Amino acid sequence: MEAMLCLPPLHIVLEAEALMAAYKLEISGNGVTTTKWTGTPYRDIRRIKAKPYIKHAEMTRRSYTNKRIQIISDSQAALKTLGAVEIHSQVVKDCMDSLTKLAEHNSITLKWMRGHQGHIGNERADIVAKKGAEVPLIGPEPTCGLAYRTARRVMKDLLKEKHISHWAKVPGLRHSRINQLRWIVGLFTGHCPLMRHLTTIGVKNDPDCRRCGEEEETSLHISCECPALAAARYSNFVAITIEPKEVTDAPLETVLKFLKETGLME
Repeated sequence: MEAMLCLPPLHIVLEAEALMAAYKLEISGNGVTTTKWTGTPYRDIRRIKAKPYIKHAEMTRRSYTNKRIQIISDSQAALKTLGAVEIHSQVVKDCMDSLTKLAEHNSITLKWMRGHQGHIGNERADIVAKKGAEVPLIGPEPTCGLAYRTARRVMKDLLKEKHISHWAKVPGLRHSRINQLRWIVGLFTGHCPLMRHLTTIGVKNDPDCRRCGEEEETSLHISCECPALAAARYSNFVAITIEPKEVTDAPLETVLKFLKETGLME
């Protein structure tokens, strides 16, 4: 049944789900969602961009009171993250705490400006950021955040690879053989890429037969009645029109040869 429906074996599914559960616990800090890393697949830009706010807030908090302070950034992502209702990053939380303390005795404005427009402060900040990126890493790896969705996609790809590898090692179940089994099951159940079924599930809008256009394209129609497939039917079943029982009683090799000639199950 697994081969006919192209389902991965249960032990492979359980292994993939266990890995995903372990990763989810790891990034959630044993269930504390506030530490969840939800950045981009390669580097969490929002977390990096938020760090200068922390430093600036800590420095000014020590020496400024009753001041109007304006912090300008070219990162809309960082500013939107600071204004989010939910916080999923420890760095962003630290930044919010520092800005909140600074705002106790000062008026703070966070402002966005377009980058690479010749603003002196912004250009200097870019230069410092580039120099920082070139500094060799000192500390534990990995250094780049991995989004939860990215990790889940990696796990699904791993499941697919193991699935294919598993069936490749089973004697007599080559990939082409699995497809042939799916053709037979689809023909007998009606759950196959024929227009009637595709229209029922909302993939197509027209259920009519692609070969004759006279009736709905169903398993019964293409196997027993479609006039456009009369030649293929005659060459395999030695009859222009046949009864459903003749299809079910025929050798599987004959049915597969007929389906291949129709080209409707690809």
